[in-house]
Parts: sequence; C-alpha cells; structure tokens
Amino acid sequence: KRIGPLALDDVRKTVEVRGRPVELSPKEFDLLTLLCREPGKVYSNDEILKGIWAEHSFASAQDVKQYVYFLRKKLEENPKQPTLIVTVRGFGYKIAV
Repeated sequence: KRIGPLALDDVRKTVEVRGRPVELSPKEFDLLTLLCREPGKVYSNDEILKGIWAEHSFASAQDVKQYVYFLRKKLEENPKQPTLIVTVRGFGYKIAV
C-alpha cells in the first residue's frame, strides 16, 4: 500500500519511506498498519489501544503517544513538525494524505 512517500507491505512486513527501508518493531508496524487502513481517518487513543494492544494489556494513552513518537522519529523528515503522522488535537492521530 502506498500513501505519499510511504510504502507499506503487510505480507512482507516491510516499510519504506522515500525509497529507503525503515526497520520497525512489531508494535510500531501494527500501529502504522492501523493508521494506514483508512488514510485521513482520525483514530482515537481508544481505537488504537483496542486495535493493537491485547484486550487484557495495561496499555494506556501514554503508550500510544510513545509509539507515535517512535514512528515519527523513524519516518518523518522532521519529527518535531510531522507531515505524515499528524496529531488532531483532542481527537487522536491520522496518516495525512
């Protein structure tokens, strides 16, 4: 699946940004896959927690924030001014299209 500079291969579990491969942890990959499912859709912390953490895990909104931070460090040209994984204040996160 291609979204802007991002290429995600769910079968091979690979990610490329601007043509260069990026190593992601399984949880980072799961988060990116979830966000890419519907580009432009805003996912709340609850939706993300339900989507990628086990039902009985003790993950919280802080864990979501941490993994978004990890992804931005690996995928964004400038992680402090993200253009790919965008925060929608008060609502959650989305992949910008």
